[in-house]
Amino acid sequence: MATTNYQILRGAKVEFGTSNAGLPATYGTLLSASTDTQAKSVEVPNPDGQTVDVVIYDETTTISLTCLFKTDMGTAAPKVGDSVTVDSITGIITGVKHDWSNSALRQMTLSATSWKHLTPPAPAQS
Repeated sequence: MATTNYQILRGAKVEFGTSNAGLPATYGTLLSASTDTQAKSVEVPNPDGQTVDVVIYDETTTISLTCLFKTDMGTAAPKVGDSVTVDSITGIITGVKHDWSNSALRQMTLSATSWKHLTPPAPAQS
């Protein structure tokens, strides 16, 4: 179990830092994560052209993760088409990006999409 190395001095009702909860250990240390939920919409006009109703449909959530790359990841490295769960949202990986340089740690960024009415395959277990 990780040790907490920080103290929140003011504003105790905030969340600080990240957690690897739900992320396969083989993916490395989670540096950042984000989710973005969007939907398609159609405006319904009245005879004067004013919007009087909106139909909202086809909700999707885009997930983005940045992790430190583990050198022993091997065949456990995530691939496009695999599933990943973040913050109780399971999505299908649609992109895998690697960044490295001679003066920084190698990082891996995953992009995944969750469609509200599509059940993705179960994510890999750590």
